[in-house]
Amino acid sequence: MPAAVLVLALLLGGGYLLVERLRDNDGDDGKGGKGGAANPAVGIVPDKFIGTWVGERKTTDGIVTTVTLTIAQSAQDEEKSGIRAETPKTGIWCEGKWKLSSVKEDELSYAARTTDSSPGAECITDRSTYRLITMRPDGTLRYTMDLMDPDQYIALRKLR
Repeated sequence: MPAAVLVLALLLGGGYLLVERLRDNDGDDGKGGKGGAANPAVGIVPDKFIGTWVGERKTTDGIVTTVTLTIAQSAQDEEKSGIRAETPKTGIWCEGKWKLSSVKEDELSYAARTTDSSPGAECITDRSTYRLITMRPDGTLRYTMDLMDPDQYIALRKLR
């Protein structure tokens, strides 16, 4: 008898999860409109984000780091975007690839990984691997590099 109760509970729970999953898939095409389920092979990044963006971060002691972010059209979980941060005064540089995690009309979220760096350089992936990009009203981007410290960000302007 206990085995039958367990099987029944698993079947009911699985049915509940299936109904909830179907309810979540409401026909959103991933671009803020309706039109059937999103095709995972089609890019879902809004066009206003696509391109190369650049910005600078200055430390209190005057050291400037230049950040160049390239956002490419991609589908969920595709690793097509990338970044390069360079501090000429120290000779330190880091490069990374970004995998698209989520998309909203004015916000992108990525999982980041370091792909290359200057010898001995420590890139900022130790505390948080997730990056948040927000489109600001003036057309610049707010690049939040550490979600554990959202007040640290860099404003990026579009190059092309």
